[in-house]
Amino acid sequence: MTSDIHLLLRQISEEESHSAFERLYRIYFRKCFSFAMYYLKSTELAEETVSDVFLNFWQNRTLLANIKDWDSYLYISVRNQAFLYLNKEIGKQEDSINSFIVEIDINEDNPESALLKQELTEVIQHAVDQLPEKCKMIYQMIREDGLSYKQVSNILEISERTVNTQMTIAIKKIKAVLNDYFQNG
Repeated sequence: MTSDIHLLLRQISEEESHSAFERLYRIYFRKCFSFAMYYLKSTELAEETVSDVFLNFWQNRTLLANIKDWDSYLYISVRNQAFLYLNKEIGKQEDSINSFIVEIDINEDNPESALLKQELTEVIQHAVDQLPEKCKMIYQMIREDGLSYKQVSNILEISERTVNTQMTIAIKKIKAVLNDYFQNG
């Protein structure tokens, strides 16, 4: 985190500075909006998501100075809020990885193809759900959030080697489930 951002976060947290908060919002709005659009595909929902995230930051401003990796924290917050909106819009509760990790290019006009896509998505979600908790979390942070191994290492306060090991385990287990599905399915 740059020292300028750290200073803004400290001013917001300790001094409750509205002007520092407005500067932070202006600096990050466009990035957050673009990131939310990736998931939501709606200008209105993306704007609402970013506004809600920053409103939450203001409501919990006393905690902002303690954030170690601001960029990661910010993107995770936007992503989580976007998923809340998606769940409301779709009308069902889905795990985020279900819709966003796997891009299966199938013609959904064909009912058989749509069923196959749904089935494969469920198999992958089941495989991810079976991962040990830490392994699952690391997998989602890297694959879903697009964080680097180093960022995950810093956020979780573990070595990059551990992150790499956990990703290797996750990929092997998911691959094994998919292989089993294609051989027996």
